[in-house]
Amino acid sequence: MVRFISIASVALCLLSTRVKPASPGPSSQIFGRGLARRVTGGSVANFADFPFAVSIGVYTKNKDTPFPCTGVLLSDEVVLTAAVCFKNNFFNENEISDIRVTVGSGKIVSHIKNRSIQYREKIVIPEFDANVDKTSGVPLIKGINNNLALIFLSEKVKDSGAKFAKIYPRKVTADMNVKVAGWGTEGSEIPGPPSEDLLQAPVKISTADVCKQYNIFWDDNKNQICTVTERNQNACMGDQGGPLVYKTDGVDVVVGIASFPGLDKDNKKCAVDGLPTYYTNVYHHIDWISEKIGISKDELIVGVPPSQPSSSLSDKISLDMLILLSLGATLATFIFSMNIFA
Repeated sequence: MVRFISIASVALCLLSTRVKPASPGPSSQIFGRGLARRVTGGSVANFADFPFAVSIGVYTKNKDTPFPCTGVLLSDEVVLTAAVCFKNNFFNENEISDIRVTVGSGKIVSHIKNRSIQYREKIVIPEFDANVDKTSGVPLIKGINNNLALIFLSEKVKDSGAKFAKIYPRKVTADMNVKVAGWGTEGSEIPGPPSEDLLQAPVKISTADVCKQYNIFWDDNKNQICTVTERNQNACMGDQGGPLVYKTDGVDVVVGIASFPGLDKDNKKCAVDGLPTYYTNVYHHIDWISEKIGISKDELIVGVPPSQPSSSLSDKISLDMLILLSLGATLATFIFSMNIFA
């Protein structure tokens, strides 16, 4: 199943006494059920449906196995992902020795490292940096609401079947049918091994009370997009930075990227029915993204259909010209007829 837990989940767990309801709701009772009753929530994705999805491996000095993340290709040398891929409570940022990105493949980066691209630079959005605990390095929940980072690649992406993502520029509403993709763990137990293949699952955008209960800074999907898990389908560990996709006018566009989940009462499971998982609303940060990567907002967003015709100045001028031409023709006819009868 496509599920994810943000690297900052431990920090969120520590804050749970202030963020979660005083007593577990009815949905929390399902945590006692065994995995035998679970239905595999996600399925192997057709990469053609997510041609902008990239697998990210964050390598640290003391570990051979990379920390897995997912990202979105914005241009031939820029990837959008989650800030918690680099600032978290699993390793210090200064321990990062390499970041690898696999483009144009449904396979995870650690399995095809020789075909991956090294990073040149990474930038974390300042609003996230400002809300990281200076002592522990753990992101605070307010910072998670700005869970965004950019990776600049050391070389340009060659023709590999990959495509650049377009960003959805309108209001996010609960009636939108969206899906998430990533290389996250297939089970709900955390931590868990990532999937070797890109997985996808449908998720449900929500404005339910539980969205505010698990994130006091949530505000009607303007910054963080709340999804409430159904059928145990949602993002989990390894999916952070993965695209939340919506089809509009026949085009799959990115609405958000996976940020963090609400965990069960034991803080050991994600993607549990009735609990929220949050996604960073990408368009909310379009100005920062555009400035940092040097691409105009118009180039980054999906084309917006033109509005209904309005009485613009040019329209009025055209109408006036038509009237003048008509009057001129009438006058010419009148003069011609007068000459005949003269």
